[in-house]
Amino acid sequence: MRIFLLFLLATFKMFLHCEQKPATLLLDWAHNPLHIPLYVGQELGFFQSANTPLTLIENVDKANTLNALHNQQADLVISYMPNTIRAASQMDLKVVGILVNKPLRAVIFKRDAHIYSINDLNNKRLGGSPAALTARYLVHLLKKQGIQLKEISPLRGSIQEELEHDVIDAAIGAFWNIEPLQFKQEGFPTRFIRLADCGNLPYDELIIVCQTEWIAKQPEWASRFQEALQKSINFCQSNPDLAFTIYQRLLSPVETWERASWELTFPLFSPNQQVNRLQWSTFQVWMKGEGIVGEEELLGPLIEFLP
Repeated sequence: MRIFLLFLLATFKMFLHCEQKPATLLLDWAHNPLHIPLYVGQELGFFQSANTPLTLIENVDKANTLNALHNQQADLVISYMPNTIRAASQMDLKVVGILVNKPLRAVIFKRDAHIYSINDLNNKRLGGSPAALTARYLVHLLKKQGIQLKEISPLRGSIQEELEHDVIDAAIGAFWNIEPLQFKQEGFPTRFIRLADCGNLPYDELIIVCQTEWIAKQPEWASRFQEALQKSINFCQSNPDLAFTIYQRLLSPVETWERASWELTFPLFSPNQQVNRLQWSTFQVWMKGEGIVGEEELLGPLIEFLP
């Protein structure tokens, strides 16, 4: 009996030793429906069961997540594919998960603006940083179709303020499934044109990134995490009402617009964790042509942990 108890004690100690310390994951923004699979996976134990437990950190200050990663303020961060490729020339990064594998950015404008197609953006004033990747991406897409903006000027106030006071005709950078619904709730109706509808240069909007040094200590963590993340995404897409209820219970009170946003958002999550290497390679070629990154090979090491 004593030997049996010692065996149980040793097994329990071994289990505690093997249990993974939670990884801290910094969100790209304050919590919103795009993060629901992370909250649901955490609440239903998908990440814990895969031995990849998470501690989610809200990004209430909208800090640059890759800078936070560089400063070791989190183990993992949500980032955007273009920004991550650019940062990979300066930082040793690995992509370990895909949350949304399509562009979500949009050109947004007032509901009564005389903009009905991308052709109507010709000679319009756009709000957004001229040097930002999203603005350069849009200019590239429009130029291929013979469309030229009048100017791109930095936003001095909020998107809503500058549109409302006709400082600009349209703004770039908003997510079409988030900001228009926020503005509508605030009594400022808008319309938008998705960047995905402006041309054929797709990219992964939301990915999960870590530093090489962190994942090198536990390389098997990545595949376990991907399995758990996809399990949670699949659950959310099969049970959208229940998923939102879990999110609502965890983060109550949630804003009214979030329910409407979730109806648009849950079909957008990545159907699998397999990286589209051609898509990444094509986007990197464009970035090289724009002088955003150099000629060095970035993608091989960057996405080596994705299937």
